[in-house]
Amino acid sequence: MTTQVALQTQQIFSKIDRVPDLLADEGAILSLYTDEDQVLHLQCRLRKSGYLVLFPVTFRLVNRYLSGDYTLCEVVERAPCRQLLLVTRGHNLLELEKETFDLEQLSFSDQRYPGIQFCKIATVDEIRRSLHACMRG
Repeated sequence: MTTQVALQTQQIFSKIDRVPDLLADEGAILSLYTDEDQVLHLQCRLRKSGYLVLFPVTFRLVNRYLSGDYTLCEVVERAPCRQLLLVTRGHNLLELEKETFDLEQLSFSDQRYPGIQFCKIATVDEIRRSLHACMRG
């Protein structure tokens, strides 16, 4: 990865604002973010390494996930991007080709509320309202 790409990626990540976590009936906890251009991103964790994967999603995709129409893997497959960002524990950002990324690496159930401290408990309606406000902002 070139320095210029790394700087652009770091800048995008550092300016992402967090909105409430997705919390489905004892399902995996995923985080939603928007960047300075109000592009919505979803973050999930890899099962073995614990690294985070960050990728853009549409509000419609998030809604379909919340409604149970799509699994996390289906959301990743439909994400409007060719690359995912791998966030290491040292906060290094590495670009991954989505086509070669193994969706089985995603962690669905290792970390659930209340096992994670400082998580916001939010109903689906609260999450949707927050997303609307965030995208309008």
